[in-house]
Amino acid sequence: MRLLISIALFILSFTIFAQDKITQIDSLFKVADTINSQSKPSILLDIVDLYPSNQLNKKDSLLKVCLKIGKQTGNKDLLVQCYAKFGRIENEQGNYKKAEQYYSNAIMHIDTVKRIKNYATVLNFAAKNQKDLRNYENALKLYQKSMKVFLNEGDSITY
Repeated sequence: MRLLISIALFILSFTIFAQDKITQIDSLFKVADTINSQSKPSILLDIVDLYPSNQLNKKDSLLKVCLKIGKQTGNKDLLVQCYAKFGRIENEQGNYKKAEQYYSNAIMHIDTVKRIKNYATVLNFAAKNQKDLRNYENALKLYQKSMKVFLNEGDSITY
């Protein structure tokens, strides 16, 4: 019985800790949202990654703010990052068709001269999504294209 109570208290404290973390992230977002500088979008994108996977609505809201800024400013790099993150979120949820649309948008906005590394990375994510859709031929083409970009540039691909 004592062990059962200890386990229950541990689970309760973990839940409180997790909720406290979300509250802290929310506070961080509120502070970051008041920033009026060029670094605001990258800060907001970093905050998106702090939220746990069960906080999709918060991730979605932040990404929409970043996407709006990207569209208003014409910042292609920001648009690529937003669409790629939306794609990853949809892929993780098993929404492969939606993810495919986001990855297509990301690829469309990449300025390949300036952002080869991002291009290879987004191609990799798009290829994985095609594999998840069981479109193996498309997946292979995207993986090959990603490798070609990677080999030509000699830069590391991030995941």
